[in-house]
Amino acid sequence: MQKKPSLPRRSRVDLTDPEDTVLAHFAARKLKNSPSTFGNTDLAWLSLLRDTRHLDLSGTHVTNEGLFYLNNLHHLTSLNLENTPIDDLGLEYVARLRTLERLNLKNTRIGNDALTHVSKLLKLYSLNLSSTNISDGGMIYLSHMTALTNLDLSFTSVTDRGVAHLITLTHLENLSLDSINISSTGLKHLANLTQLRSLDLAGNMVNLGIRHLTGLKKLQRLFLDRTNIASRGISLLSAFVHLTHLDLSGNRHLLERDIAPLVALKSLKSLDLRDCNLEDAELAHVGALTRLQYLNLADNSSISDAGVAQLARLASLTTLSLKNTATGDLSAPLLSNFTQLTHLDLENCPISDVGIARFTTLKNMEELNISGCTISALCLSGLVTMKRIRFLKLGTEDFDGRALNELAYLKNLREIALSVNSDGDAIFQTLAKLPKLQSLSISGDEISDKGIMHLSAFTGLTSLEISGAKITDRGLTHLRHLKKLERLALPFCSKLTFRAMDTIVSLTKIRELDLEHVPVGNRGLAKIGQLKHLQKLYIIATGITDPGLLSLRHLRELTDLDCSRNPITGKGVRHLFHLPHLEKAAFAGTRIGDHGVFSLSGLKFLRDLNLSQTSISDRALLHLSSLHLLKFLDLSATKVGNTGMSHLGKITHLSSLNLKGTNVGDDGMEFIADLYRLVSLNLQQTKVGDKAIAHLSKLKILDSLFLNSTHISVSGLERLQTALPITTID
Repeated sequence: MQKKPSLPRRSRVDLTDPEDTVLAHFAARKLKNSPSTFGNTDLAWLSLLRDTRHLDLSGTHVTNEGLFYLNNLHHLTSLNLENTPIDDLGLEYVARLRTLERLNLKNTRIGNDALTHVSKLLKLYSLNLSSTNISDGGMIYLSHMTALTNLDLSFTSVTDRGVAHLITLTHLENLSLDSINISSTGLKHLANLTQLRSLDLAGNMVNLGIRHLTGLKKLQRLFLDRTNIASRGISLLSAFVHLTHLDLSGNRHLLERDIAPLVALKSLKSLDLRDCNLEDAELAHVGALTRLQYLNLADNSSISDAGVAQLARLASLTTLSLKNTATGDLSAPLLSNFTQLTHLDLENCPISDVGIARFTTLKNMEELNISGCTISALCLSGLVTMKRIRFLKLGTEDFDGRALNELAYLKNLREIALSVNSDGDAIFQTLAKLPKLQSLSISGDEISDKGIMHLSAFTGLTSLEISGAKITDRGLTHLRHLKKLERLALPFCSKLTFRAMDTIVSLTKIRELDLEHVPVGNRGLAKIGQLKHLQKLYIIATGITDPGLLSLRHLRELTDLDCSRNPITGKGVRHLFHLPHLEKAAFAGTRIGDHGVFSLSGLKFLRDLNLSQTSISDRALLHLSSLHLLKFLDLSATKVGNTGMSHLGKITHLSSLNLKGTNVGDDGMEFIADLYRLVSLNLQQTKVGDKAIAHLSKLKILDSLFLNSTHISVSGLERLQTALPITTID
């Protein structure tokens, strides 16, 4: 039993006291507006609102001790603790909430002991345990929770042995087992869960094990992405006649005969085939699924107009993605017949103005992405009938400002992203005619102060990005009227100086600020330090030095910080200990060294760290081993080697690791094998060879592996592809 924490400020509180009432409601507002700074004391005051039924503490810094205050909430039915620093001890307090029905513990540090407490919550019907430390040993406690209808065990150490304990949970309707290394043996245990309606098996090598699930007659949603499923496995899918949603994305070895059995799924409404290496022939079978409303064919570069032509019968489509395919103008007449479309993604497709001009029939369109297509302003004539469109991404460099007048007809447009090539200033006059615009992203070196002056009329903007423009400090003053602005990005606006920061600090609602390649220096950073509610700050290549980082000490709500490409050292990094809520940090191309990493070791909530192209060595990794929540780590082009890998093996939450261009070899892979949650691993330009195959084969949920310029042979590569469900290998 933990020591009972004391109440804040005084030992007794009373909601009849006006001061206590104010403090309780203040805590509620803080939780809503600034969760990253919400802690135990705030929860103590919030707990005075005893009629609270739903409490979302995700992303806060409430600890085990703070959970004591939940005992005041006798009517609580829903509790979200995702991404909080709690562990098994804290669940002792949660177990007292006998009215609890929904509990989210995703990405916390709990283990099997926590389940002894969770199992006491007899009314619980929804439980999320993904990305936690639970394993087979704790699953016996879940077997008693027979009221459960929703359970998520994704990215845990649970295996077939643990899954066997689920057979008693006969009321389960939704089960997620993403990347837990379940096999055919484990799937056999799931056959008894006859009430299942949704099953997520992504990242597991299931294939023929699917045969054990054919008796699940109520199954409607099945996720098999990244499973390396092949012909015989897919042939079994024809038995799931009630399926409405199927995800096969990332299975890159599918052939025409593999897709053919899908035609039996007459009830299918949603199909995801992204990144499956599909060709035109396979789409003949997809075109037979006439009830489809959602279809994702993105990242299948071999799909052309001939393949799209076979989708003609899909008249019910509302969402279609052909991103990064070879879809061109010949497909435009067919696409124009899909009059129910609300979302269409054609990014990087070779479609031109001629094709887009055919889209006048798509009057229900709400989101359209034609970025990277071979278009000009002439294509806009095909968009003017899209009166409902809310999001439009153009992203071309062939537009000039005056040619975009057609946009003025899109009165419901809330978000737009585009690039302009000539007369960029004129575009702002057109955009000013869009009364509902909330998000604007625009780039082009023809944008100057003359155009920026029109932004003062955009008082509804909450997000603004101006990239590569020629605007000056004086021009930026026109942003002072944008009082609702929460995100401001000015990357590569290199004519701005530290004086422009006076305008920026007047925008008190700013939560995210991007000044990449803007030469603000230390003087500008000192002004930025006045933005007390800033949560994300990107100051890449801004000319700041060690003394400048001291100015960040007042940004207590900061969660994301990128200081890359600046001449800062370990001395400057020491100032960051004032930022207790930092979760994502990047120092690529700096000189922070091993000593700087020691300073970072005190930032216990770091989940994403980029130390690429720094001079750190193995000694630095010893300090990183204390960052237990770290999930993404980039050590590329550093001096780390095999010795350092022994320290990384202790960071068991790692899901992405980049070791490109390091001194790591076969011996280091022994420790990498302990990182059982790794999904992405980059070993390019390292000394790794075939001796590492045995260790790498233990990474059972590895999805992406990069091996270019290593010593691994062709036969070794084939062994890896057989042993692991890898969808991306280079």
